[in-house]
Amino acid sequence: EPKISIVTIVKNGLPYINDSLKSFELQSYHNKELIVVYTKSDDLTFDVLKSKKFIKKIIIDNKSNNIYGSINIGIKHSSGNIIAFLDADDIWYSDKLEKQVKFMRENKYNFSFTNYLKKISNKKSIHVQSKKIKISYKDLLHDNEIGLSTVMLNKNIIKGELFPSLKTK
Repeated sequence: EPKISIVTIVKNGLPYINDSLKSFELQSYHNKELIVVYTKSDDLTFDVLKSKKFIKKIIIDNKSNNIYGSINIGIKHSSGNIIAFLDADDIWYSDKLEKQVKFMRENKYNFSFTNYLKKISNKKSIHVQSKKIKISYKDLLHDNEIGLSTVMLNKNIIKGELFPSLKTK
């Protein structure tokens, strides 16, 4: 089974980061590593990260202009053949990695994403689903409906940096 590097970017991750990290730890897929890119926080996020022995690397990033620069740093430090992303406030089902990598291998895809549930309140979630089964690069330029925590891609399709170093407001 291919190794999956999961990249998580975090700044002021409390109270959600614990649940997010637990969802990584409980994955049924075992050949994985977690790379966390941490930006200086005003809460105790760093203490939480240091207490988690299953995190392969914690990278402190005080230089990137935005989250996308931090993602590029995480990818550079990854050793897996496949890259996935877990936002610090998201939770995965325990079989997410296993099912998605199986789907990609069976269909010979280099990139995939999934539907997801978006929590609106403690009592309400909405199902976010793509309008199309296949999405082209041109489609993404007009309307990006993909949640980053659902993305999985083969590392070999990344040429240079995944995200350009643009400065955001």
